[in-house]
Amino acid sequence: MCGTSVRDLHTYYVIGADIRTYTTSYEGLLGRGKAKAGEWVLVHAGAGGVGLAACQIAKAIGCKVIATASTEEKRKVCKDKAGVDATVDYTQDGWQVSHFTSPSCRIKLTDRKRS
Repeated sequence: MCGTSVRDLHTYYVIGADIRTYTTSYEGLLGRGKAKAGEWVLVHAGAGGVGLAACQIAKAIGCKVIATASTEEKRKVCKDKAGVDATVDYTQDGWQVSHFTSPSCRIKLTDRKRS
């Protein structure tokens, strides 16, 4: 990389980081998770690099997406940047039960075995 500017190196490494986050998310959702259009996907740490990529990929294939994040600002990122269907503050006690059993959000969480 002799003669490469700092700006070019920065772009090179940013692109490399993006590729890793999206391939990690893609493999998790489609390779191992076998996600399909119409299914619900729960993404923990939805505002982080891999989490945001997972939200975007899941939405792109037609899944309904719930993202967890600890702050209102991070939940807003999930909605604005990935278009998630719902967000959850995982720091609140009981979010696992109250959110998923509310009348407006009837989701059954199952432990599906994958091969």
